[in-house]
Amino acid sequence: MRIGYRLIALLLIGILFLSIVPAYAITSAEKEKKYSAAILQLEVYLQSAGNSSAELFGIRSSFDSLGGYEQSRFLGYYTSVLMKIADEEYDYELYMFLDMLERNQSFNVYLKESLKGSSIGSVEELKAYAHGREYEHDGANSEAINCYSECLNYFDASARYFKLQREKDQSIYDEAAAMLNRGDLAGAYFKFSDILRFKDSKGRRDSIVSLLGYTPSSPTDNLMPVTGLKVTSTGISSITLLWNKSNHATGYEVYYKKYNANNWINAGSEKNTTKTITGLEQGMSYDFKVIATIGVIKADSEVLPNQKTLTITPTPLVTATPVPKQTATPSPKPTLVPTSTPLLGLSSSVVGLKYKKIVGGISITGYYGLSTNLEIPAYLDGNKVVSIGVSAFSGCTRLISVIIPDTVTRIDSSAFNGCSNLTIVEIPDTVSYIGINAFYNCNSLISIAIPAGVTKIRERTFYGCSSLSSIKIPDSVTSIAFSVFSGCSNLTIYGTSNSAAEKYAKKNGIRFKSKDNVSNNNNNIIGTVTINGFGINVRKEAGIEFDVVTVVENGEKYPVYESKRGANGNLWYYINANDEWGWVSSGVVQFK
Repeated sequence: MRIGYRLIALLLIGILFLSIVPAYAITSAEKEKKYSAAILQLEVYLQSAGNSSAELFGIRSSFDSLGGYEQSRFLGYYTSVLMKIADEEYDYELYMFLDMLERNQSFNVYLKESLKGSSIGSVEELKAYAHGREYEHDGANSEAINCYSECLNYFDASARYFKLQREKDQSIYDEAAAMLNRGDLAGAYFKFSDILRFKDSKGRRDSIVSLLGYTPSSPTDNLMPVTGLKVTSTGISSITLLWNKSNHATGYEVYYKKYNANNWINAGSEKNTTKTITGLEQGMSYDFKVIATIGVIKADSEVLPNQKTLTITPTPLVTATPVPKQTATPSPKPTLVPTSTPLLGLSSSVVGLKYKKIVGGISITGYYGLSTNLEIPAYLDGNKVVSIGVSAFSGCTRLISVIIPDTVTRIDSSAFNGCSNLTIVEIPDTVSYIGINAFYNCNSLISIAIPAGVTKIRERTFYGCSSLSSIKIPDSVTSIAFSVFSGCSNLTIYGTSNSAAEKYAKKNGIRFKSKDNVSNNNNNIIGTVTINGFGINVRKEAGIEFDVVTVVENGEKYPVYESKRGANGNLWYYINANDEWGWVSSGVVQFK
């Protein structure tokens, strides 16, 4: 009986087993079918950028429902990355999915071998595409182009690559054309060279070489304006000019006009760097300029103003009265006594200045004195000093500080060019004109304030002033040339909000501070301190009991704007260091 029950039980188990096996086999087949269908959907999605991103949700749901079948889990992660990209969600979760995909070696092998040739592509391509989309979303198009170039066959990467590349090339093309229009031919040459296959860039580049007559060696290798224009001799009806050779120039056009007149007169062309202009009126003041040329390209110089021809005062004729012949008795040789007013171009015996009379007063033309700290007098022999002439102090490396009187209204081009030890210049508010190259390569200059009457800061005014750390620019300045602060790597510009100074600083990546945040005590520089010691504290007020605002180091130099004694009688100096205003003790600095 027991045997019979056992046989019946075994029979029932066998029947149950036979019924379960077919059911299991159907389920596996359905999974495979669903898995293959989801892969096909993903491939179709990636074959056209026009498909709706909503399709990705259904694809991911299909992979998720397979419960880890084959590579369904990681294909779900793969689809999640695409969903994140479509929704522009470049967050931690996206890069977590990418990291998991990148770490799974079996999945990477699966994509390269089982799905070889599929539009799904590799994890490397997906990662490059994700980075490209994020860069493009952030406006970093150059970086996006680089990423898309690594996955050109993936999804719509090639379309995005060529679209961004065309936009980039168009931007470079427009910039090159603008350079060409403003005469920056060397800069335009190199811009067009970067996009030779775009539009007519190659033709434009070649035409620049034809115009210049040479191939630029750098983006700044342009025909340069004439510098150093000055008078070398003056006659009754003539004036001789001399100027520095201009880079690449094949000739020069010389022009003149009466002082303050409107129309320029062409005095002819020269291949050399000097010319004598004749036919001028006696005792008349003239303005001069020289234009460097190469073919049809021209570069204008600064105007050399108010140069006066000599005046001859006729000496009355005296009729000689005969006298009896006498034996000549040798007379003592007369002693020459200097007149009270120096002749044109002679120097002041007081300060070693060379100067000349111009309309309205005196123009300083040179300096041969030995003083390192120069205070220019307001009057010379009863005449008001009104200008610092062209190249007046050019190359005066002995100068450390210069104080300009408030009678001066203009500082002409190259006035302090190459004064390599010049640290302090006090410019009065009466100055309304500062010429090009005025402080060119004054690489010890620390700080300067532009007077309120100046409206334009001209080309290369502070070029190469590598120590210049602060400059105050007033609201009156409405134009600042591109190359003004080239080489001033540690500069902070001080001015008012929304001024031309702030806009220039932002455009050129220069630090800017609103004058509303700057102490009112910084109007006049009274000297310079050199720090003697390491980790010296600069304090909020004059005294060791006050808070530290910043720290300065041995050998650093700072302009001093004020001095006063603290509660214990010690002397303190007011400086600006690391964009902070504060006081430093006289015991740890050397003051000049």
